[in-house]
Amino acid sequence: MVKEVKIVVGLNYGDEGKGLVTNYLSRQSCMRGNKTVNILTNGSCQRGHTVDINEDTKHVFKHFGSGTFQGADTYFPQEFLVNPIFFNKEYDELDYSKIGTQCLCNENCIVVTPFHMLFNQLKESMRGKNKHGSCGMGVWETVKLPLLKVRDLIDKEKRVDILFNIMNTIWCEFINMEHHKEYEEYEKYLISHTMANQFLNDCDLFYERVEIVSDQYIVSHYDAIIFENGQGLLLDQKLEDKEHLTPSNTDLTNPKRFINDMGLDESIVETCYVTRSYLTRHGNGYLQNECDVSEINPIIYDTTNVWNEWQGGIRYGKLDLNNFLKRIENFGKVSLFVTHMNEYFIHASLLKIIADTVYVSNSKYINSIHKLN
Repeated sequence: MVKEVKIVVGLNYGDEGKGLVTNYLSRQSCMRGNKTVNILTNGSCQRGHTVDINEDTKHVFKHFGSGTFQGADTYFPQEFLVNPIFFNKEYDELDYSKIGTQCLCNENCIVVTPFHMLFNQLKESMRGKNKHGSCGMGVWETVKLPLLKVRDLIDKEKRVDILFNIMNTIWCEFINMEHHKEYEEYEKYLISHTMANQFLNDCDLFYERVEIVSDQYIVSHYDAIIFENGQGLLLDQKLEDKEHLTPSNTDLTNPKRFINDMGLDESIVETCYVTRSYLTRHGNGYLQNECDVSEINPIIYDTTNVWNEWQGGIRYGKLDLNNFLKRIENFGKVSLFVTHMNEYFIHASLLKIIADTVYVSNSKYINSIHKLN
């Protein structure tokens, strides 16, 4: 029976430190003897939640909960988009079968295919200087085109029909796009049967490595639930700047759906908002109070958020506390975690007026997290 629920929410554009906080909360929960699960509430493997164990060991979690090293299991609810290719890659990188935790999946999860990814990357290339700043992982294309769900993977005839429907839809969209002839070399990949067969092999392996369960199973088998949101509140799909947002709910919508459907009491809920002491953003789109990194700290060196061809380099800005306050939704107990205080100091004690508890972190390790008196 569930005794406690935490919801980890990024307050800004992502990269706030949600992996650090989820790892911390998972350790606290497991040390209390709770059987703990991290629920990945939204997005797909474009999320990158970094957990540093020591100077030599770290992992950027994409398909697994950031509390994995503490003994927390992982659950993909119906709102999460699974990518079997990258799931298997991360499973092998972690040597997950030896960690001793379980990966659980709802049968209604939507599946990302390599054709969604390829089409996403192709469209970004065609946009040239007007790129949206996509991660190139095919998330937008997956939610807009015909859907393949985890429950379809077990029926080999049905999954092939759906996959080829996806391939055909993408191919038709491609040949109707302006200037598509300049990118004809992509066409053979969009209709590649070899790629399709390789992907279906990945689907088989994915299905072997996860256990298909329901939300009801989670609440009956775990003492503690930690919802680990992806991205941040300023990237939520309900905002206006559609081209530069993520096609998912980055707020409390998905955790609340689960909590309400399962009849959990709000009194056991703690909403844990996370922010750096400054702002960051990947890709294009508006960034509040954008500034040069030298105005934050001239010696910042982020080993996770490095330049890539789809989003470019990480951008920086300063927090606006008035806008910050507007994003706080009171649900259960409210806590605030302020990370990266060693890089840019703010008087976090001033923020105690908006949260029941304020935590600060002065490094990338969970041992530096401490509660303000």
